[in-house]
Amino acid sequence: MLTVKSLLVKPSPGRVLLFIGLLWLGGCGFQLNRNQFSLPEGAKSLSLISVNNQTFVSGLDLDLKAELSGLFNRAGVTLSEGRGSDLEMELVLTQSSNNREDLSIYNNLTYRYVFLHQGQITLVDWRNNRPLFEKTPVEGRFELETGATQLSAEELREGRRKAMVKLAQQIADKLTQNF
Repeated sequence: MLTVKSLLVKPSPGRVLLFIGLLWLGGCGFQLNRNQFSLPEGAKSLSLISVNNQTFVSGLDLDLKAELSGLFNRAGVTLSEGRGSDLEMELVLTQSSNNREDLSIYNNLTYRYVFLHQGQITLVDWRNNRPLFEKTPVEGRFELETGATQLSAEELREGRRKAMVKLAQQIADKLTQNF
């Protein structure tokens, strides 16, 4: 039977290494913070130059700006507008849709509603005038399964909002991967 006394009296090599490893990680400045991320190429600032809404759904550009601003703010990165930052980002919203798919499971009709926002991201490092992304596709997708043949106005708004949250997250992921 393991007791505190037996752990202290008979330390095994594995326990000693684990203890040393924990002390080392605690003292070296290692932190685990999932909300923080670094900009590519060691950049210190990021500007959102424009969000061009080419869909027929008004206000999506404003929703995306708000989601991105909140997401970057929580991560400790200020997203400014206008020129003059190390990195400048331009976004184009190319498509917004919500479709219903009919599913039949053992003769019970179920419906899947798919909300989709698609776009493109262009990111330029102005310190060396080099594009990091050029019209790279991004997508936010949210699915809802229900027995209802139609969604309420509130459910439609919520589906679009959740797809927009996923689009903003994918844009942030693109900025922080492979650098």
